[in-house]
Formats: sequence, C-alpha cells, structure tokens
Amino acid sequence: MSGFQAVDYPLEIIKSKLDYDKIAMKTMVGLSRYLFYDSTWPLGVLYPYPVPNAGLYELHVSIEQILPPAFVTSSTVLTLPFEYYNAIVLNLALRLRSFYGIQTFPGDMLPGLAKDALDTIRGANLQIARLGMPRELSGFGKGYNIFSDQLS
Repeated sequence: MSGFQAVDYPLEIIKSKLDYDKIAMKTMVGLSRYLFYDSTWPLGVLYPYPVPNAGLYELHVSIEQILPPAFVTSSTVLTLPFEYYNAIVLNLALRLRSFYGIQTFPGDMLPGLAKDALDTIRGANLQIARLGMPRELSGFGKGYNIFSDQLS
C-alpha cells in the first residue's frame, strides 16, 4: 500500500449529561462514534466515545467564537457567554421603561426581542435526554398484540 488516505466523518452528538452518564465504560479506547460536550463556563469539555487512541486517530473540532465586549466598571469584571449580553441589555431596557414612564405601544419590538434573547439562553443551556422505555415495556424485541393486550 503506497500512502495513507485520511477519512473524516462526523460524530453523533450526545445531547445531554444524562445520556452520557448512561455509558458504562467511558474510558474504552477505539474509533470514536459519539461526542458529548459539557458546556461548563468558561471552558467547556469534549468527551469523545470511545476515547480515540492518540497514536491512531485525530479529533478535529470546528467552532465559532465571538469575543464579547468587556463591561467597563471600576470594581467588577464580569465574563459571560456572548448570548448573555443581548439578554441583559434588552431586558434591562424593558425594566427601565416603567422608571422613565415609557409605555409599550403597538408595533413595539423591544418586548419580543427581550423574550427572544432569554429564549436563546434557555435553549443553549437546555439538555434533553433521549426518550427511553422501561425494560418491562420494551418486550426485548417481541411484538405487542393489541387484541390480547400482551407481548407476543
């Protein structure tokens, strides 16, 4: 064989910590098929499964990164993910309206933008586990007979 052909393929994303916790042998070494991203702040952690052998496999990760502007204050340095800045500004503007006597009017976009900004944060932080069936109901490959109400 005269040369090595590298093959790239996507990994299936494990979307929740609960699903990742169901893996019994997290240190198994082999060709990775899955990836869990633990979105801790400020540094997230990637957990490929099975763990790739460093001598045989490589893991390439492409990410988008936006550097957030810094809060300029005399006493506090606050670092947050970028999505939080929009939510803070828009929801602060919405709350300060009553202080300045500004009412909501038809066609006002601020309430919708503030809600969308909060929904973005909720969506980024949400982890939904895969739906699973209890063993008693799965039937281990058996079919369900609707007439007898039993597994066949």
